[in-house]
Amino acid sequence: MPSPRPVKKSAVKEYSQSSFPESDGFEGGVHPRLTFTPLGCDAIIEQFCTAYREGKSAKAYLFLGAKGSGKATLAYALIRGIIRAETEKRDLTPEDVLSTAQDLAYRQIAALSYPNIKTLRREYQPDTEKFQSSIPLDTARKLKDFFHLKPHGRGARFCVIDSAEDMLKNNAAVGNALLKTIEEPPANSYFFIIAHSAGAAPVTVRSRCETVRFSRLSDENLQKIMQNSPSFSGVTATEAPDILQAAQGSVRTAAIYADKRKLRYAATLKDLLCNGGEAQSAFDRIYVKNMLAEKDFTETARAIRAVTLAVTAECAKESVMSAGADPYPPYRLSALFFQFRNLFLDAENYNFLASDLYEALCNAVNRYIYERKARVFGG
Repeated sequence: MPSPRPVKKSAVKEYSQSSFPESDGFEGGVHPRLTFTPLGCDAIIEQFCTAYREGKSAKAYLFLGAKGSGKATLAYALIRGIIRAETEKRDLTPEDVLSTAQDLAYRQIAALSYPNIKTLRREYQPDTEKFQSSIPLDTARKLKDFFHLKPHGRGARFCVIDSAEDMLKNNAAVGNALLKTIEEPPANSYFFIIAHSAGAAPVTVRSRCETVRFSRLSDENLQKIMQNSPSFSGVTATEAPDILQAAQGSVRTAAIYADKRKLRYAATLKDLLCNGGEAQSAFDRIYVKNMLAEKDFTETARAIRAVTLAVTAECAKESVMSAGADPYPPYRLSALFFQFRNLFLDAENYNFLASDLYEALCNAVNRYIYERKARVFGG
């Protein structure tokens, strides 16, 4: 009699963070599929449940809002709620969506083992230790086959695309492949497309989606997340106000600043750019350069890049808003850019940051210039 076949360890999955980096997550944060409560989304949840009960749910949703505003968190919460309602053969309620139960639906989704969900994202490549530059075209084409196969257990099928920016990067054909699936969706199927900017998804895709706009989180809701999430377990009471101010309603940004070294980097960088570094020593200038170049510290270029751009945009805002009677202070912004250039000229990844830095400056100007005009001229 043959001995029983041993169970492979790889077949037993823990519902925890993936062993590899995930492009739809962020460093230092809990992945959206593992997060229970999407705060600030009560009205959206109520509307979705009402449409579900009345049989008027859209087949495709475009969740539009700033990074870290809870779009993907809500998408996974809605999916878990639908699965619970279908399992118990009843209508969907907000309680299903907001449930914190670690039931089978939660565990399978968290472990990426639920058979009726397809996730489109840039995958991590261990051989190069980098993410793919965009969502592969082959993956988008196979989505049609996934939705036309018989679903497991006759339940609803779902697709989460995170994000629309990654879908179209370097390859517009991915959007066209997705369009063919959305145009003729099978019964009981749902698409959730995560977009951080209005122009991220093609017009042809947007026209077939119901757009749901997300606001930035309030300080109150963001503070609740910080108090209950393990990502912020090391944050002290004195650091929390600085992180809240820097985060500007984004969990993602708050998680980046929660690292004490990044918080110090941000404060030092802001002083060097906006104040000329008057209060900083030569050692601190070297510290900032090394952080950006990753010569002496372990922070990833992605996190440091995010902090750098956030601080630069904030400095540009301050420059615009305090420029006296001139509604468009080009010299102040130009000085800010060259201050940055001179500070990081010898950093290894300066060229990589330069174009994004200029874009951050322009965005800050465009965002605050009209407010500046109104304040100066009263119109």
